[in-house]
Amino acid sequence: MKTRLMRQGIKFDRVGADWLPDISQLIRKRLDNPKRLKEEHNTRAIGKTIIRQLCDNQGSGLRLSSCGSCIRQQAFAHYNWVKDGHTIDGAARLTFAVGDALEAMIVACLKEACVDVDINTSYMGDDQLEVSIAVPFGESGKQVANIVGHPDGMMNVPIFNDLLGEQSLDKEWVVLEIKSMSDYAFKRFRADGLSKTDSYYYQIQAYMLATGTSRTYILAFGKASAAKDAVTTEHHWEPLFPLVGQWIKEDKEIQREIQENYKTILTSRSPFDLNVPFKPNKKGRIGFPCDYCSYHKHCYPDSSEVAETSKWLQSSTKVKLYVGENDA
Repeated sequence: MKTRLMRQGIKFDRVGADWLPDISQLIRKRLDNPKRLKEEHNTRAIGKTIIRQLCDNQGSGLRLSSCGSCIRQQAFAHYNWVKDGHTIDGAARLTFAVGDALEAMIVACLKEACVDVDINTSYMGDDQLEVSIAVPFGESGKQVANIVGHPDGMMNVPIFNDLLGEQSLDKEWVVLEIKSMSDYAFKRFRADGLSKTDSYYYQIQAYMLATGTSRTYILAFGKASAAKDAVTTEHHWEPLFPLVGQWIKEDKEIQREIQENYKTILTSRSPFDLNVPFKPNKKGRIGFPCDYCSYHKHCYPDSSEVAETSKWLQSSTKVKLYVGENDA
């Protein structure tokens, strides 16, 4: 069965019964062919986006971007508890700044790549759309909380459908999300795509629910990728491009779970009304996502961080979190 076709200068991949544009291919083609810019880009806003890490921009409260995180962690944020766990330090801010710079570059490149094809981009970069989900809660359901989020962008893309043997062209608004990933996460994404258990998957579903759209295109960038990376098969090799995309459809079940989680948090009296979904292993080590949680000391007051050297693939020393004697 044919899995790829070319229309209007765009490569389309088969996803189910539909043919959807390969956005990462458009970006790669534009990056491989630098030329005069055709779009106007707000370079001042791009710079501001990158240096925002120098400001104290850690907010609290419920946000759509956090809907895939631990439900108790979300409750701590909702009730504005003191952050006493993993902190966003200088090293983390540098990493985030690199991610912000990459996102700004990819957004600018996408705008340029779409000039000559039938794809419209909107609400990207410094012009992100604020969206929200209205969550009724309480016994009568008359109380309503509006949970806010900001997708990375929106696109109006062409879609072909040949389910009945007749190709028809339609255009549809979709959500765009851009994520920079660690080497491990990127390799897993390249091989298997986004898992339903991934926090990004929940975030994407929340954005689709808030915007009334049914598809999202997620672009993942491998932060550890190098210019000489390649992939080999039995007969040939080719450069390994560090940007991979995936189309994701709306998931009504996950969207209902997101809303129910919000209702549970909003009707709770304390974060401790909610169970801890993650437990330490037999050695007492608390793994991801707890070791990156800003509130883990509330759950494990006697926990401590220990620097350990691992020799998996290559030697590296990382800080690990362990429960204390009095932690449940």
